[in-house]
Amino acid sequence: MNASPVYIIDDEQEVRTMTSSMVQELGYLNHPFATATDFLDALQHLKPGCVLVDLRMADMSGIDLIRATSAVRSSFPAILMTGFAEVGNAVEAMQAGALDVLQKPVDLERLDGAITTALKTLVPRIAPALDDQLPAFAEQHGLTKRQTAILRGLVAGNSNKQIAADLSISTRTVEMHRAGMMAKLGVNSLPALLRVLVTETVQTAEPFPRLARAQR
Repeated sequence: MNASPVYIIDDEQEVRTMTSSMVQELGYLNHPFATATDFLDALQHLKPGCVLVDLRMADMSGIDLIRATSAVRSSFPAILMTGFAEVGNAVEAMQAGALDVLQKPVDLERLDGAITTALKTLVPRIAPALDDQLPAFAEQHGLTKRQTAILRGLVAGNSNKQIAADLSISTRTVEMHRAGMMAKLGVNSLPALLRVLVTETVQTAEPFPRLARAQR
């Protein structure tokens, strides 16, 4: 089993189930979502992985979802799936940041190649240069040692539960310090936090090449 997760967002249960079965057959960890909203709500707690998203959904189009996740594009490379063979859709999706566009019904070999390519683009959520500058960033914003440790865990892609285990504290304590840290930074989401961190520290394209253009 490949440890890399693949997130499937499709509001048609039959298609979602079929795609999930294909992903499992290829040996990846399968995580289906019935709506784009459900995926976005869970995003900050998910491990980096490939995103397979349907073009036409009730709550949000696949292209809009790809735009909404631009802040973490390097950790969640997206592939658009569509049953509509329209050149315009493909072009718009690629411009939004999709790595590939797959025509439904998706061929297993084609899906395998697209996921493999997408996962190769994953980069670490925290680079040495960024790691080195975290203490100065924390001091500038008045973060406590505990808040700094939690920030380090968040940008490393760890969940609250993982951070709690690493620091030998309760998940509730992590949540409390995390809320205080985000209040000091004036943000209310992980993507927004990352934008502030990268904007004020590493002024290069890595590890978040599209953070400056985030829409969420």
